[in-house]
This record gives sequence, C-alpha cells and structure tokens, in this order.
Amino acid sequence: MNLSRKMKHPILLCSFLLSIFYVQTALSLEDPVKMLESITQNVITELQSNNRSAPKLIHNIILPHVDFIEMSRWIVGRHAWLDAKNATRELFIQEFQIFLVKNYTQLLLKFPYHKIKFLPLREAITTQKHIQVSSLVTRKGTAPVNLNYHLILEAGTWKVYDIVIEGISLLEGYQADFAEVIQHGGVAAAIEKIRSYNANH
Repeated sequence: MNLSRKMKHPILLCSFLLSIFYVQTALSLEDPVKMLESITQNVITELQSNNRSAPKLIHNIILPHVDFIEMSRWIVGRHAWLDAKNATRELFIQEFQIFLVKNYTQLLLKFPYHKIKFLPLREAITTQKHIQVSSLVTRKGTAPVNLNYHLILEAGTWKVYDIVIEGISLLEGYQADFAEVIQHGGVAAAIEKIRSYNANH
C-alpha cells in the first residue's frame, strides 16, 4: 500500500494546507470564507519570503486546527473505530499526524505559485455543524481546479476535516488505502503500517 499516494497532488495538498491555517473562527463572529481569503494571502506571502518556516507553521498553526478525530473516524471506518480501544485510537491519530507533517513539510518547501479564489457560501450559516467552502485554484496556462473544503464546527470553532478536488475526497482516498489492512488486522495493523512508513521517510 502506498501511503503517500494521496499526498502527492501538489494543488490538492497545498490548497488543503492553506485552507486550514487559522480556521478557528467562532460562528457568530467570523465569516469562514473571508477568513480563508485573508489568511491564505498572508500565508502565501510568508512562505514566499521564508520557506524554511514550513515545519514550524505545520506544528504551531495547522495541527491545532485540523479535526484529526473526525478524519480518523472516516479513514478507519465506523465499525473498526468503535471496536478499537481508546489507547489504540490515540495511537492511530498520533502516527497519522506524524505522517501528515512529513508530507506537508515536503510539499510546503516546494510550494507552487497558484492563485486561490474563494466562492461565496451557497446559503447563510444558521445552525449547521458542517459547511462546505468552495474555491477555484488557478495557475497561468492551466485550467481552474475546483476545491471544496469541508469544515466542522466544534465548540464554536471551525476545523477542516476533508477536502474534495474535482469530486475526489482526500478522506475517501485514505479510507481506500487502509481498507484492506484494517479488514485483516484492525486499527492496530493500520498503526503499524503508518509507523513503518514514518520510520523510513
């Protein structure tokens, strides 16, 4: 199983990174679209002036604003997640975070110069716990790419848990990658698979 396969699309992953910088907005105070627009430009500027800051940005800014529990539930699958002990779940999340940091760091250091245009929400936010923020990613000489960011509201804070590019979900891709190993060995087997990858990259 190639665990890094779903992380290699530069537009997808780099845009995913930008989408989760400071997405910690309270529902009543911040517009998620305006927040993403403002922070995205700030992040691009910082990375262009100092790309060595990538690892620090990941640890200090990205990780606190990604819902790794929600991501892990999707990737592992409902039944396997419920069957796993709490300690096993925590280990999976821990190794998955390390995996993402390694891949994100590599991608940030090669960050492509794309333009991102965020689109207005299709409907006003009222009582929704889940929302989708859509955007178009363009680069000179290429056709626009549709990116949809899925956010979940947790304790008054918006957190990213998935991104969909041209109809392809990041989470569904990882779920497919792990399906066979989890089917035969449960979450513990998936942990060992990620741990092996982390130790060799």
